[in-house]
Amino acid sequence: DEVTAPTAAAKKVTVDKTAPTLKANSLSVSSNNQNNAKPQLATKDDTVTIKFELSEATQTPTCTDVKTGSKAVAASRLTVAEDGGTTKKKWKCTYAVLAADGDGAAKFKIAYKDLAGNEAAAELTEEGITALMVDQTKPTLKANSVVSITSSNDKPQLATKEEDDTVTIKFELSEEIQTPVCK
Repeated sequence: DEVTAPTAAAKKVTVDKTAPTLKANSLSVSSNNQNNAKPQLATKDDTVTIKFELSEATQTPTCTDVKTGSKAVAASRLTVAEDGGTTKKKWKCTYAVLAADGDGAAKFKIAYKDLAGNEAAAELTEEGITALMVDQTKPTLKANSVVSITSSNDKPQLATKEEDDTVTIKFELSEEIQTPVCK
């Protein structure tokens, strides 16, 4: 809405009553996990980054109620900063995963105000975005899993060091892993 002041040099004042909104498809959650090609996984010492863009310039937003699984991440561990540029529209929240953090999906809330003070918030869970999972549990051999070792030679129970002899080891783990290395 525009209001014109009744002065000799008429001035326009814009009254902003519209709260900012989260731009569609602007939200991303990732980690800097170097141990795999899946940035949606995090473990101890990884940095989790929550990026988002708002519809208009805002004051510095807050990321609150950040949880991994059911364990809360202390507000003192969260850092909020502009994500490139100076438009005050693109923001990121970051925190380092600690050993004490729980396993599970990262969940959080974002609260923000535009420059006129109109407030808005968004509660964001893993639904609707690529979930980020904190996983600090080491994989284990699955209960009742049978480890089988076979050889391609004519004595399958006896693996030898002969050329072209292929040894196959089969086992089942508690979770998906990267390609294992046999030594």
